[in-house]
Amino acid sequence: MRAAYRPCDRERLVVPLGRVAVRLASLVGAAAVMGALLLGAAMAAPAVKAEMSVSTAEGYARIVFHFAEDVESDVRMGNGILVVGFRSPVAVDVERLSSAASGYVGAARRDPDGRGVRIALTRPFKLNTMTAGERLYVDLLPETWKGPPPGLPKEVVEELARRARDAERKIRQQQQLARQKQMPLTRVRVSHQPTFSRYVFDLPDLIPVATSREKDALVLTFDAPLKFDLADAKGAPPPMVAGVDTEMRDQATTVRFGFIGNVDVRTFREDSSFVVDVGAVEATKRRSESDPAGRAAELAALLMDTRDRRPAGLGGEAPQPAPPQTVPAQTVPPQASPGPAAAANRAKSRFLATVSHEIRTPLNGIL
Repeated sequence: MRAAYRPCDRERLVVPLGRVAVRLASLVGAAAVMGALLLGAAMAAPAVKAEMSVSTAEGYARIVFHFAEDVESDVRMGNGILVVGFRSPVAVDVERLSSAASGYVGAARRDPDGRGVRIALTRPFKLNTMTAGERLYVDLLPETWKGPPPGLPKEVVEELARRARDAERKIRQQQQLARQKQMPLTRVRVSHQPTFSRYVFDLPDLIPVATSREKDALVLTFDAPLKFDLADAKGAPPPMVAGVDTEMRDQATTVRFGFIGNVDVRTFREDSSFVVDVGAVEATKRRSESDPAGRAAELAALLMDTRDRRPAGLGGEAPQPAPPQTVPAQTVPPQASPGPAAAANRAKSRFLATVSHEIRTPLNGIL
């Protein structure tokens, strides 16, 4: 059967519709408030300061806008009106433009919102515009102008070139830093002896190295980009080393040793590694005077180590022993055998007579 209509059903429909209307009204009001706030914030945005200059000495009028920061602009001309539009509000004074260029400009005004300048021209002109950094150049050329339009001033071109070089250098530095983060560390091993300290650069390959000895420093230039691990070198430096620093430039890496006082520096290669020995001259002299036997033992150890590292084919082969010869036996009267101290002194004298104070081999050098 068909249900009979009751007045209470109508009341139930009216109540939800009223609630929807109230919600819609509140949403519209909130949107209006938000739009007003956004519009107020946009209008309250600070305007970019700019200076305007004009010149008419070259047979045409050049208007230059110099902004405090880079501002996008748009220049158009029509019906004798030149309109310069800005993407952001600009605070610029254009009242004196008509008097400074009376033969070209009849009147000029700035838009209330600061986003444009309107200039009334006295006659038709050819328009030429150029942007250079924070500068906007607007040239009003006579209709009889022949040839290419005027260019930028020389000093502006030089400034733009300098900025381009600086930007390119900054990009290279950023790329170099990114490459350095991906490079593996090249270890620098350090060992300390009584009279010198040894720094061993474990290079990944046979990389060319150039040395430059300065008054209180030694500079190593590695012909490759390398990232050195100087933790051991900087952890406990010897008294004669002021510091060790590294720097990477383009495709080369430099390492600088700073010294304190008079030092003795030796550099040489050991396979693919590069070795730097740093010793204090006074300490070496005192060690030689107080303990010549110990100094001689150190030199002998260095000499033997160098001979062991000498590659084959460089003339370092030991001479073959001569064949034994038969000598008739002779009767020698017995003599008193020397004591142990005398034998040690004679052996030390013979060694010091053949080995100089400084050992020089083809594999090392003295700087």
